[in-house]
Formats: sequence, C-alpha cells, structure tokens
Amino acid sequence: MPTYPEYQQRFARDLTAGIDAAADGRRAPAAAGDPDLSRRVDALVDALPYYGDMAMEAVHRGALANLLAVYLPNNAVAPHPDESGPWYAYYLSIYYYRGPYSGYRDAFYGGVGQSSLAGLILAKVQASQSSLNPSWWGSFGVTVLTDGVRREVSVSLDGGKLSTDLDNGNSAFRGALTASYLPVLTSGYASTASAFAAIVSAGQSGAAATLLDQAISRGQFTADINQALAMGGDSANAATWFLYNLWVVLDALGLPDVDGAITRYQQNGLQVPAEVQAVSWRSGGYTSWFPALTGADVLPQASAGIAASMPEEKMTTYTGSSYPSVTYPSESNGYAVSLTQWGSLNWYVPHDSGCCFSAGTQVLMADGSTQGIETIENGDLLATDRGPRRVVLVEKPPRGTRTLHRINDLDLWATDGHPFRCASTAGPRIAAAEPWTLIDGLPTITEKGVCRLRPGVVLAARQGTRDVALDVVRVDSSPANPEDAQRTVYDLLVEGWERDRVAYYVGGPEVFVAVEPESVDPTQSLAVTRAVVTTLEMIVPPARGLIGHPHAEFPRLLRHVDRSRARAQALSAYRVYRGGKPLPPASPVGPGCLLQQGDWDPHASALEYYIVRDFGRFLRSHAAQGWRVAPEGDPLGDRLVLGLADLELLDTPLPAGPRPAVDACLRSLRFDGLQTPRTLELEPSARLVWNVRLDKSLDLGPADAIAPGAVVDGWIRSGNAVFARFRVAVTPGLARPGEVHDAYLFAPDGRVIGRLGLDLRLISTAHLEAEASAREAWKPEHELLLAHCLGEQIGHLLLPHLKACASI
Repeated sequence: MPTYPEYQQRFARDLTAGIDAAADGRRAPAAAGDPDLSRRVDALVDALPYYGDMAMEAVHRGALANLLAVYLPNNAVAPHPDESGPWYAYYLSIYYYRGPYSGYRDAFYGGVGQSSLAGLILAKVQASQSSLNPSWWGSFGVTVLTDGVRREVSVSLDGGKLSTDLDNGNSAFRGALTASYLPVLTSGYASTASAFAAIVSAGQSGAAATLLDQAISRGQFTADINQALAMGGDSANAATWFLYNLWVVLDALGLPDVDGAITRYQQNGLQVPAEVQAVSWRSGGYTSWFPALTGADVLPQASAGIAASMPEEKMTTYTGSSYPSVTYPSESNGYAVSLTQWGSLNWYVPHDSGCCFSAGTQVLMADGSTQGIETIENGDLLATDRGPRRVVLVEKPPRGTRTLHRINDLDLWATDGHPFRCASTAGPRIAAAEPWTLIDGLPTITEKGVCRLRPGVVLAARQGTRDVALDVVRVDSSPANPEDAQRTVYDLLVEGWERDRVAYYVGGPEVFVAVEPESVDPTQSLAVTRAVVTTLEMIVPPARGLIGHPHAEFPRLLRHVDRSRARAQALSAYRVYRGGKPLPPASPVGPGCLLQQGDWDPHASALEYYIVRDFGRFLRSHAAQGWRVAPEGDPLGDRLVLGLADLELLDTPLPAGPRPAVDACLRSLRFDGLQTPRTLELEPSARLVWNVRLDKSLDLGPADAIAPGAVVDGWIRSGNAVFARFRVAVTPGLARPGEVHDAYLFAPDGRVIGRLGLDLRLISTAHLEAEASAREAWKPEHELLLAHCLGEQIGHLLLPHLKACASI
C-alpha cells in the first residue's frame, strides 16, 4: 500500500502535468510562453505537505503553542496556603514565595516572546472570529497548561470542567482552523514559504492562481483524485487533504471566488468530499486532520517548569512562643501545584467529597410512604430494586462548594456526581449531572457505562409498586452560595451494598427515580478495596483525635504522599511477604469500616473518598502491573515503551462486533513520515464496551528516534474505523517505572469521549522481554498482596504528619 508521501507525489505529478499543459497554451493562452510561471507553480505544488507531515505539523502547532504561552496570564505565583493546628496544640505557619519569577507565565515559559508566525496566525484567526483574541488565547492557555500538569504531575482536578473547557476551546478554534493554517503555508512551512515568495516577488500571484485553477480542471487529475476517493482509507485521506491544500493555495494567491471554482470543478466531474466542499473547507468543516490542542502541545516548553521545585519561606509560631521558627522548604513540583491548587488560576480544583442529596429530598420507604432523607436513620427499611433493605449507614458530609441538580420538578436535589440508574439494560448503567466528577471519585463506576444526565436520558423509576421508565425533560441546577458550605447533605448505604449495587428510590410525589449510593463497589476491584481498607485501619484511629475537619484536612495530608516512594517501598515489602512474612488477615469489607460506635464516622468516610479519588487508579494499575518494575539500578534503556492501563469511555461506547485495537506510533522529526504503528488488539465483545483494563505495553521502537517535539500519536479502532484519538508529548523526564496518568480521548469530530491511562518509559530490550515473562506469571494473589503493601505504605507516609501534629 502506498504511503502518504507517495500518494502526495502522485497527485502532485498529475497536477503539474496539467500546469505545464496549460502554460503551453493548450488550456490557457494567456499563460503561454511563460516557463518561469509554470516552473514556480510546479514548485509550489511539489512543496505542499503530505497528510500527517510532521515538519508542517511541528511548525503549525508550535506557533499555536506560542500563542498559548505568550498570552498566559502572568498572575503572581501563590505560595503554599497558611496552616494552623487545633486549639489544644495551636500553631500558625505562614508561607512566602521566594523564587525568581514574577508570575506563572515566567515560571512555565520564562522569557517567551511572540514569534512572527504566531503573530500572523493571531491576526488571521481574529479576523475570522473576533472572539479569538489575545484574552481568549490566555484563558485557553490556562486550560491547556492545566491539562499538561495533569499529564505530568499527580494533582486532583475537576475532570468534568477541564474536559468541557478543552471541548469548548477546541470547538471555537476549529471554526478558524483554516485561517490559522494559511499563514503556515505562506510563511511558516519552509518549502511552501519559499515557493510562495518566488511567485509573490515576481508579481505573479494572480497569474499563478489562474494557471492552477485551469490545471485543477484537467481530466487526468480529476480521474486520479476520483479514483483515490473511491478507494477509501488512506487513499481518500490523502486525496481530501490534497484538495484542501489546493483551496488554501488558491485563496492565498488571490483567486477571486474559490468557492465558485470548487463548484465549477464539481460540475466538471471532480468528486469533492463534503468536508472540503464550498464554504465548508474554510469554516471548520474539515478538521479531522488536526488533533485537538491539549497539554501535549505545551509540554515541550512547560515541562521544566512543571517539574520544578518551588522555593518558599515558612514562618511558624507556636502556642506560648514569642518568636517564630523560620525554615526554607522547597515544594516538589511546586509551580505546577501552585498553579492548579492554590493560585488565582486554579480554575479546576475538584469539588468537595462525596455525592449526596440535600435535606428535603424524599425517599421511598418499604411500606410505600416517604420520608425526607434527613430523617432517615440506621435500621430504617427502604424500598429498593432488590426488595426491602435496611439502612446500615447514613453519610452526612457538608455540602461545600457543590452544585445541586433537580430532575423534572421531582422532590430531590442531588450533587454533581451522584449516580442515577438508567433504564436500559444495554447501557450505560449510570447517569450523573457531572459524570467526570463521579468517575474521578469512583474509578470502577465505568464498568457498565456512565453518561451525562440531560434531557433525553431515560432513568429507571418506581411509580406505586410498578417499575417504570422516566424520560428526563429538564435538569435544573442550583450553584452553592457561601452560606451553603456547612449545610449537611446525605447519602444512604443499605445492607448488602458491598455485595451488589442496590438502588434505592428518591423523588416523588408520584414517581421516584432509582439511585445508587455513591460508594466504592468492592467487587469491581478487590485490590483497590484491600489497599484502601489497609490505609483506613492505620490512619483513622489516630486521626480522630488529631484532625478536626477531615474533609478539609485529609486532601492536604494526602498531597504529602510521594507515589514513587510508596511504590518502591511497597515492592520491597511485597518481596518480604513473598519471602515468608505472614500477611495480616484481611478486614471484612462492609459498613463497619466507615462506622464509629454504630454511627457514621466522618474521618473514615472522608479518608476513604479522598484515597479512592486521588489514588484509586494508581492503586489499581500498579497492583495489576507489579510485573513492570525494573530491577534496582537498571539504567534507562534503548526502547521507548508505551504502558497502557485503563480505557474509560463516557457517553459513547466501543461498539460490539468488529475486533477493537489500540494503535500507536512515535512521530519524530528524525523520520520523514509516519512510522509503522504498533498495535494492541483487544478482545472482541458481543456487547457495548465502556471500560477496558489493558495492563499491557507497546514497544514503540528505538529511543534514538526521539527528537525535540516528538509525540506519540495513538488511536482506538473498531475494525478499520477510527473511534478515538489520543496524543502524548515525549518529554525529557521519562521515568522508570512510569507514573500512570490520563490522556483524553477525542472522537473524530473533536469531542472528549474518554480517557486512557498511560505512561512512557525508556527500558532495555532485555528488560522488555523479562517483563513479558513476569506478566505471564503475575496472578490475582500477587495483585492483592501488592495492593495490601501499597495501602500499608500510604499509611506509613501519612503517619509522620499525624505524629507531627501530636508532638506540637
């Protein structure tokens, strides 16, 4: 099969033959006798980039990344928030930033200036859409940089808001994509820029446009393009891209009516795909060639700042002391954490813990009566989809900053991520007002699908004694006010929740919708459950006397957990247990781990939520992939390896039927063209697929192929159809073993439809072969043992911070 460069050469050869014929006077007498003109137009056509040309892409995306950097707000870098101890051991620690940067733009993009190409693109884009001004680029720059931080550093973020803003930003930009691309062809991409310059300097732009217009109508060129489009696949991609470039060139050369010319070509027999037909080509109709802008685009410039430690001054005053203690700590990944967690640009701080209902939400009881959720007590008998069940736990966290949502005027108000049961048994199983909030808090909830709660969704419901389906026609939202922060919200756990996903019913007065408790399903990930319970047993008892506000203080404490250290120590402990040390008995999974003297324990509840939210994917992937760890002292190797963890889809599942696969390839300026993709085939399924635990590696090739600006391009296929794409920057700080982070998955139309857990590592060929053998030997009992060790090490890393409080 021909490559994209080979297709490009064939199309260019046919077109330049038409140009030469037209210049000879057989088609365009006005151009006859001007060999210099035909030579210059031939050179321009020959210089056009092929589909997927890395050099052109690097120029274009580099200029866009420059705009995202130049206009990033330079707000002052925020130091670590002040800290204070409880009343019986009072202390106050005040932090001051002591680094050299005046603001975040300087910290991440120190001294960046606007490139000349970026200036041309900005002018063209803003002329196309006036809203895409420097302020817009600055705001979108915060979104993209935050996504880059998420890719490189373990920080908690509001995934729903971040993915929505990436969607909205890319959607707005796609309408001006052609406007941004035109300066690249005329001024940025070296080959075409020199060809354009030769034509313009000779004063031949108009004549060149006429000559090219005549050549496009030539029969042989029309026949070749039509044949390529009819073949489909790579051939059609190459032909569509070639036509698109011709329209951009005609526009740049000043052809008076490009859209009219396209219509004329069609009338003369040229098959023009819908996305590059008149008007559509210039207004965002053809965007599939351009992967969405994400953190991968700014990481080459920002990665050093993201990984940099941040110097601070810490002044601590203790009870009874007149003089403060002064230290000079350095916050690891400090600028990244400051941007996303503490500073004025922390737009994506996640909501407070848990997903619940406000007081006044009516609950359907087993006898058909209703009660306000705030009046429910342990032992009350509820109506559930499995028959009457008793309440074993009433969770009562504060509302905090969470928005409440109401469906169809029913008597219920639910927080962003509370899981509602859908009516269809085919999936998705769950709907939530902000599905990423739910998925972030409960990583295992995607097993049977999660969708956005919106008009058109059909929910499972109960009316009287009948099971019914309720069409959602309206969802109202009520944002939190400051006075709402300490108001209590509620969730219910019923007996047997640890064995099956029981649904209870809320709403009324006539129809009640089925909702699941916002709780971990232990059966979906025994390893995560084992790790979490282990940490709870170590931390909750001492925390009860030392932590006054668990929902506020546990997130701060968990930030001190060094994941790489926890992983390394867990592996050491794992080897000791495997060597014969007896493993402590596993605690039973049930409401007992969240209770204290028979009532809800806010410390256990908060710690469980934040460990699952912040460490759930870490625990699952590293317990399942314990075979991936290199021997101590093993140097970085000569192979670039892509590790794949969890594939999570939202709204749009992989279809049943054709065998799905993950394809990925390293793209680098050291190679001319796309390298051969490496493929991981997935098991075919007879049902819709929302979640796949991959836990495999793809060898992408020799490390010497890596050049500055290298990226890993990947896509999910269903049969031969591309289902979703992802893109990862290859940054200098490749770790071994890699920390798993999420990359967003984009549908062909640019929408975020899921996430893929992945990492990049440099390892040796021998190590790669050893991993394959170790993976075959890795058993479920090994996974549970390593999970226990991971939970134990998280507890050990948290205990010193609790003991520090006790010693004050």
